[in-house]
Amino acid sequence: MRRILLTGATGYLGSHLARRFLQEGCSICCVVLSFEKLGYLTDDKEKFLLLKTSDPFLREQIHQFAPEVMVHTACAYERGDNTIQMVFDANLSFPFHMLQFCLEAGTKRWINTNTVLESDVNSYALSKRQFVDWGRYYARKGEIEFLDLQLEHFYGPNAPEYHFLSWVIQCLQKNEPLPLTLGTQHRDFVYIRDLEKIFVKALELPFSGYEEIPIGTGIAPEIREVVAYLKEITGSKSELQFGAVPMRENEPESKENYSKMRKYGLSCPTGWMDGLKMALCEWRNSK
Repeated sequence: MRRILLTGATGYLGSHLARRFLQEGCSICCVVLSFEKLGYLTDDKEKFLLLKTSDPFLREQIHQFAPEVMVHTACAYERGDNTIQMVFDANLSFPFHMLQFCLEAGTKRWINTNTVLESDVNSYALSKRQFVDWGRYYARKGEIEFLDLQLEHFYGPNAPEYHFLSWVIQCLQKNEPLPLTLGTQHRDFVYIRDLEKIFVKALELPFSGYEEIPIGTGIAPEIREVVAYLKEITGSKSELQFGAVPMRENEPESKENYSKMRKYGLSCPTGWMDGLKMALCEWRNSK
């Protein structure tokens, strides 16, 4: 039975992974910001060992748990009230300290959740990329196996409202107008259930030292095609206002290079149309 230390378990991806790892027979210890605000983990909190990030004895508790694998999904974005300092602390300082604790505890493998975005796109991407440099440094010293999973845009039922597809669905359900860019940028959308399977396989993936794997389906439709499809399957009367919002500077494009996934026998088989239908169905059934 694998002992897994997990950050970000109160978030969307992390909570999915916590439940999936539990189904796989793993022992899960979740490092959280607060015991009172557990977000997506609230309904299942009794199933996991919970440690608080601010606990002065966090280091000792991690040593006692002796994790074999660290799965790091916690992150922060520069949005709302979040400052660059908060992004730095969450995406670089916090995981660096966790890495030190894991090295001391003899953790064999670190599975890192990263982005396919280049570091110059925003502060989130920059801080995530900078932390990977530290992971690579320790991996090349032979102190830990560091696997960097670079995720495309993932989605699924009940995803946070700030996720792009969730926002689109919410607006379409209310028949509200959608102010959008021209929508000519391409995105690869990954279904959450496929990601769960990727992370389970990552626990035993045969590699040593450092490895990075971009994760996606290999299909990247235009945003306007995806939004138009969502309007069709929801039966919405919303006006799609393409061009109402200017494109961002350095607008990213999906790379569609998943040779590493094929090398390790990984796949995200759910196409974006089928995935959106399933997500919408589950979303409606939960209301």
